[in-house]
Order: sequence, then C-alpha cells, then structure tokens
Amino acid sequence: MWLTDRIKLIFCNQRRIVAIWLLIGAIFLWGILITNFRQGVDLHNGWRFQILAIDVGQVKYSQEMPLKELLRDEGPDWMASILGDPVDIDQKGDPDDLMVAFRIWAPGQREFDGDKPLNVLFELIGSDGVQFQNHDCFWGHDGERLDFYESHKWENYPRRDPQLRLNVRDPKSEKLLTEMTIPNPGYRPAWAEWKAQSLPAKEDAGPLSLTLTGVSIDKARHRLEPHFKVDTTDPQWMSPRLSSVFSDVTGNHGDWLSPTEPAWKVKVTAFRRLDVVFLPKQTWKFPVNAIPAGQVFVPFDEVQSVGGIQIKPLWVFGSGDYRIQSEKVVSALAPKVRQELQSSILSINVDSNIFPIRYEIFTEVPGVLIQHSWLDPQTRLEVRVRDQRWRNLRSDSLPDHHLTTLGEHSSFWQWIPFRPLADSKSCDIEIVVHKCLEFEFIIKPPLPEATDPDRRRLQ
Repeated sequence: MWLTDRIKLIFCNQRRIVAIWLLIGAIFLWGILITNFRQGVDLHNGWRFQILAIDVGQVKYSQEMPLKELLRDEGPDWMASILGDPVDIDQKGDPDDLMVAFRIWAPGQREFDGDKPLNVLFELIGSDGVQFQNHDCFWGHDGERLDFYESHKWENYPRRDPQLRLNVRDPKSEKLLTEMTIPNPGYRPAWAEWKAQSLPAKEDAGPLSLTLTGVSIDKARHRLEPHFKVDTTDPQWMSPRLSSVFSDVTGNHGDWLSPTEPAWKVKVTAFRRLDVVFLPKQTWKFPVNAIPAGQVFVPFDEVQSVGGIQIKPLWVFGSGDYRIQSEKVVSALAPKVRQELQSSILSINVDSNIFPIRYEIFTEVPGVLIQHSWLDPQTRLEVRVRDQRWRNLRSDSLPDHHLTTLGEHSSFWQWIPFRPLADSKSCDIEIVVHKCLEFEFIIKPPLPEATDPDRRRLQ
C-alpha cells in the first residue's frame, strides 16, 4: 500500500513539473511571436515607438493572457519575477478626446544612459496640412526604467479626416524622428454649418456694447488675437477686463484653431476692473490688525453672504510650512519638511487618500485661506488686500489657488497670497463677488499664407 501511494505521488509531481515546463515554454514562445509582430519603429538614441490602441473618450490596452495571469498568481515567486508586472492601460478623457496608447522603450539596454534621454513632441496632421501639437514628453529621467507604456490625449485634432498623420519630433531641434498614418476614430463625414457674421460685428449685453473688429494671428506665440471696441455709459464698466475663447463646429476650442474651418465661434467674457466702486452687497471687508510674521497662523470666526455666495475666512498665515486637515486642525510643520519637499514661493500638496483631505502648504509670503460655496461660471470671487496706508499688496505674480472640494461640506477653499511692504503693519482684506457679461460672435477665419509654416502650426 505504501509503495502504491508513493508511486502515485511521484507520478502526480512529475505531471505538475511537465505542465509547468510546458506553460513556461508556451509563454516564451508567445513572447517571441508578439515581439516579432510588434516591432515598432526606430526613433533615436536606441529608443523605439509603437502604437498600441487608439480610441475616443477612453483607451484600453492589456498585454495580459489568461495563461500569464494564472502563472503570476499561482506560480512560484521566481516565475512572477520573470513574467514582470502586468501591462494594463485604461485611460479616460472627455467624450470627444482622441486617446492614444503607446509603448516607448530602449531594447537591449540594461541601464539608462543619462546622456541620451528621450524627449519627444507629438503632432497630428490633417489633410489640410494643419498641425495639432501635444505637449512634449520626457522619459528616462529616473535612471531606471527603459520600457514605458503610456497614453496621451488630444482635446483638439482634425475631425474631418478618416485618417491622420502622426509625427514624432525632437522638440529642441524639431527633427522628424518618425511619421505614420493612424486611423481617426473621431472622424465624422458631415458637420453642421455655422453662418458667419461680417466684420465688424456688434453685440450688446447689459450696459455694455462690444464690437469685434477683427482677428489677427500671432505667429510668435501661436495665438489668435481678437480686436474689440467697447462702448458704455456706465462708469462701473469703463475699460472692462476681457477674455475670449475660440471654437469650431467640430468641437475644437482654445486660442488656436485651424484657419481652414468655415467658421469660428468667439465667446467673450467681460468683467469689471477691480479698482471700480462696487455696491455694498457685492463686497465684504474685514481687518487683520497685525500681519503675521514668520510661521504663525491666526483663525477667523465669521461667516458672511456676499453676492449670494457664503464666505467664511478660515485663517491668515505668515510665511512658513503648514498642514491643514478639516476646518479645525492646523499645525505648523518643521522646517526640515520643506527641505525634503519642493521649495518655491508657494506650493500646495494634496493628499486625497486621507479623509478629511489633508493639505500641506509651503509659502514664502503671507496668505489668507477662505472657504466659499460653489461659484457658477458667470460669477467671480476676487480679493483685495491693502495695508494701513491703503497700498495694494496683491500682484499678478501671486495668483489665487483654488483647492479641491472638501467632502461633507461641498465647499471650496481659496488661498490668497499677498506680499507686505517693508513698513506694512496691518491690512484690510476685502472680498468682492461680481457677475460677468457674456458675448458670442461667429466669424470667418482669416486665411494664413500657405507658404508660411509658422502660421500652420497649431498647439
């Protein structure tokens, strides 16, 4: 009996060993076949590039096979190390974004050559020759990884062509590293038509009349520059601040579009200047009797409704390093933490894995942290800070920072930095909530010269 059981055990173990070796052989055979099938194209410095998947809204790619997954989960540790990490790309964008998954790697290299990093720029080109650029990408900076599975998206791209040309360039020399033709899953054969207005075009909103007189193409900055004439008899709307966004019927939008489109839409937002006199119901002023010096924070305990928005100042901070979690917990961080992290005029680290969300703020200038309710797109909340001599302590180099929504309160935090002057002792903080005026024009694009490549490159 003992001998029979021993023979059965040996026979079972042998079958397991044979099965494992057969599986290993199948995996390596599969690896050879898939490698030969997906060779990719050469770039430079020994790197290669390969498109894996293309889609709109969401791109998915997985290199896993049931056999590999089984061996990784059930096999010995040494087998899992040979198989490596699973490759699984699942990247979402907006519904109409063009999403591309790709692999970029350096075959045959065991170590990263710091003198040969990979820095590339992607371009999508339609049949009209107009180029839509994506931000340049950099690989190899960590000194370890030589095989990257990535995805990128284009919010703007030619949607009128069933196929697109993808160029990969060196962003410094603009040398073309490779080009290929790819399918366009965002292609549609027909689009609606917009009827363009003749220029100059005039639109009215509230006390403001706005006339669009023309659009110029800034070749140096690759921007579209609209030109307006403003008319008003209301002192509060004299010389308003204007911002504009261009779009076309296919869904592209921004400050740079294809000039071969039949029409552009120009959406203009007008806000009053911050130095005008606002109505009392649009403002709230509260004093800071002493501007904090150094790593000091002072809490507030007031709530006010301004222009229909609930506002609660939380703290005023001196320069320093702080950790914030919930509305009641604030602690100063040791200076050594700042040295371990990044150092700048202002940096905000967010840890959303902890609830309530935790923030770490590193600031070289004083600031005020306020909490407010949701703002609709037509509402702007701005903050003026003036010292005891009524001098402005805000500047464009110190913009506001909007922090993420805070859990149960459905509220938003806004960090307002300011820079005191040498003799600034105290300050008044004034919150202004006001509405914008909106205008919309549909115009025919100015056509650039076909021989001028700078006027054909879109970002």
